[in-house]
Amino acid sequence: MPPNSFVKKSLEVFPDVLCKVLPGSRSHRRDLYKAINELSSILTVERGSLKQSYWSSRRFASAYLWYFLPWNILRFTQLLEGLSPLKLNTSLKFLDLGSGPLTFPLALWLSQPNLRSQPIEYTCIDTSIYPMRLGLKFLHALGEELGEPVKWKFNCTRSSFFHRLKKQNKVSMVTAGNVFNEYCSRAKTFDECIEDIELFLYEVLDPSGVALCIEPGTRLGGKIMSQLRNAAIQKFTTIAPCTHENICPLQDNFKRGWCHTSCSADAPKWLINLTKESNLRKQKLSFSFQFLQKKDHKKVEPKVRNINKELQGRLLSEAFKVPSFGYAQYVCTSKGLGIIPYIKEVPLGSSVLCQESFAKKKDAKSSAIFLEYSKKGVKGE
Repeated sequence: MPPNSFVKKSLEVFPDVLCKVLPGSRSHRRDLYKAINELSSILTVERGSLKQSYWSSRRFASAYLWYFLPWNILRFTQLLEGLSPLKLNTSLKFLDLGSGPLTFPLALWLSQPNLRSQPIEYTCIDTSIYPMRLGLKFLHALGEELGEPVKWKFNCTRSSFFHRLKKQNKVSMVTAGNVFNEYCSRAKTFDECIEDIELFLYEVLDPSGVALCIEPGTRLGGKIMSQLRNAAIQKFTTIAPCTHENICPLQDNFKRGWCHTSCSADAPKWLINLTKESNLRKQKLSFSFQFLQKKDHKKVEPKVRNINKELQGRLLSEAFKVPSFGYAQYVCTSKGLGIIPYIKEVPLGSSVLCQESFAKKKDAKSSAIFLEYSKKGVKGE
């Protein structure tokens, strides 16, 4: 799904707005490509050797805003537009974790026209105040450029988000983008980190409140999102991407695959050129995510009997060839990992209706069950 017209326009005027918010000298401009390449290396290969925040360097701060911010906006808005419109039944108090330059709030504001006019109170938390102030300044300047004044009220707080647990009022929505992978890479064990996150989300959300968490589409990002969902399964309902409440079928098979979504990068020309000049490549947008809703245990959901034995699934992979089957895609279902015929018109990440094939065979390589599309086909979620 390409960006909507509002997101597209915002990315076109992005350079002009950024020049107003963070004007740079000619020497800074000449060094920008090199700084972007170096910061990319730091954030991927050399992150463990980082002794201080890259936000303490104006050179790297500029590199982040010019390169990483617009690419993350593209990734986040791609997901948010697919979930649009977000419907919230409680208060308009939001909480963003590890905000950086307010990347998630910015993407939410751009992609959700139904929320832009609402008096949302957004608390943003990060260990550094500087990027949040820059992001807030940029958001208001962007709104002014687009003729859409920002009506949301922001409270930017320097803190580790777990330290805010006892002080934080209940909120209707928690957003978190690219933050849990950093937390899980610290001294605690992986399981303890996941338990901390699940407990925090449960304690801070209103009844029926939602949490939307996005991580890079890497093996680690997919593992964090899958394990978080498994840990939260008793207290939360998964709105997306999962179509069932069983254990993730990829949990014990991360060497072969992990839950993530990839899509084409429909980026503006200036960003594509900037990426090339920085000796970097960006062909696809990839991310793992969980959209969770806190269960209201006072409500008892009726059990629905599936007479036709249809399975709701979500497409996980691009097309690949299977011997004696043809081109296919992996699909996640309540019965585990499945393989379903590839249909070009059905985009990756779609929710589909399927059923077991008559032969009831399994793939020798992945142990996935072979499936067929039901007559109803794609659900369109």
